[in-house]
Amino acid sequence: MAQSDSENPPPDRWLPVVARSLAYLCITTPANRHAAQREKARLLDALGLPRSDTAALLNITDDVLRQSISQAKRKGQRKRGKKA
Repeated sequence: MAQSDSENPPPDRWLPVVARSLAYLCITTPANRHAAQREKARLLDALGLPRSDTAALLNITDDVLRQSISQAKRKGQRKRGKKA
């Protein structure tokens, strides 16, 4: 009894699901649970998660996400002594 393709989707269809699940786990670990929203946004952006998915995980809009990532990057540059 062979299973049809509709019952077993190809692995590449599961990759986005796995990526979103791992991203969720990253932001809900005890170390990151109380981190600022912009730090979580920057982490998810660095992991390569699409901004729409990042915004959905953080329950914010794409515009707010863009601003949060920008602020986090500027804050990081100031800590290293660079101009924003």
